Amino acid sequence: MNMEKEILELTDLLSMKKVAILKFLVSPAYR
Repeated sequence: MNMEKEILELTDLLSMKKVAILKFLVSPAYR
């Protein structure tokens, strides 16, 4: 149970990082 929660939190962090990176990569293109 505890392990699953940790994995979920990790995937949340990874997806947040992906979104942040995508925004960072895309934002200069809109300038």
